[in-house]
Amino acid sequence: IGTDAALKCPTDAASCDETTCCTPDDTKCGLSNVNQPCDAATEYANPAANTPDALKSTKTNCCPKRAKCSEALCSSKKKGLKNKIGTDAALLCPTDPASCDENTCCEPDDNKCGVNGVKQNCQATATLTFKPGTEDTTKSSAACCMNVNSCLALKSSITCITGWTEYDSGQDGTTVTATSKNTKCCKPVTAWNKCPAPETQTSGNSGGSAGGSGSGSGGVVGSPSGLDQLKPLTCWRVALFVIMMVSFRG
Repeated sequence: IGTDAALKCPTDAASCDETTCCTPDDTKCGLSNVNQPCDAATEYANPAANTPDALKSTKTNCCPKRAKCSEALCSSKKKGLKNKIGTDAALLCPTDPASCDENTCCEPDDNKCGVNGVKQNCQATATLTFKPGTEDTTKSSAACCMNVNSCLALKSSITCITGWTEYDSGQDGTTVTATSKNTKCCKPVTAWNKCPAPETQTSGNSGGSAGGSGSGSGGVVGSPSGLDQLKPLTCWRVALFVIMMVSFRG
């Protein structure tokens, strides 16, 4: 402000020198919250990039409140956990909910499947095993377990036909055998661009005969060789076989 405000910059506004044209704004948080110190016991310095320019009149702009254990993200850790209650729920975390310590703020939830189905013993039945990804699901045999002979349970041993079929997650719960798993658990590859159309022909070549003057005339483009003609048909026969195998699986 004052006389400094009338000083000229080299070119446009972006060229103005900070030391010459700028002064600290006491109404903002400022670098390292110089204008609004945080109470380390209950607050933490806002790490957002624009914090120095945020108005300090709203203190949480500069110093958010430290999260409590009751706000910890226990139920989303894929471990079958829940937030502790009682006095532990009021314990403060270093910064936001994501900073809360799992051991301090979380405990196993007996109503969830848990890691490896620890709260729902799938292995008690010979035909069942734990279903990955259900750790935070409310426990029940149907929710936590899957048949040992299902596509999902056997997924690591399934061999789909590379380039033609791929694992079908829609068949996760389908019960299969050792001989049918590689067809019943697979589906045709979405993009069918492996075979040229049967009518596709590849141009052949025939050389021109030499003329009397020593310069030969160009020959007529010939038809594909017998092998080239068979390639598309062979390719599509394989594709048809794969489709039939998948269609009649089981």
